[in-house]
Amino acid sequence: MCGIVAARTNTTNLGLTGIPLFIAIELMLYGRGEQTHEEKMSHLGKAYGWIRAYLPVLYEKREDDYFKPRIPGLDKDNNQIKVSIHAVLIEVAVEIETMYNQYQPTYEGQKTCNPDEKKFLKTMRAVFERLALIVTFSGIADRMSNTDEVYF
Repeated sequence: MCGIVAARTNTTNLGLTGIPLFIAIELMLYGRGEQTHEEKMSHLGKAYGWIRAYLPVLYEKREDDYFKPRIPGLDKDNNQIKVSIHAVLIEVAVEIETMYNQYQPTYEGQKTCNPDEKKFLKTMRAVFERLALIVTFSGIADRMSNTDEVYF
């Protein structure tokens, strides 16, 4: 086959369906292999969109849990506090906007890591971390199976 290997994208063994599956796929694809910053931003943006769409359905009958402070965070003075999933969702929306505003096409392929690019990379990492917190504390992917047979 001339050295070309087709990538498998089998998701049947993840144990997730519907929007939780879409969220898991986007978060697993983020940063996988050689990706441009633009591709990474796309995966984060899509994961955020799916999460934002799914949370109202997930918390429809238990809205108090959506606003209940239970996720470790920091206040403006760096004191430990607890925040709600709703508060983290608002934070990630601001971070995504910041990420897109900070992005410069000149970051692609240069690997210079100038100070502006470093700030952009930190913002991207913050977006991913907040999305991971939301997924973790909401239980979106709790039914996910452990398997070695999932390929992307």
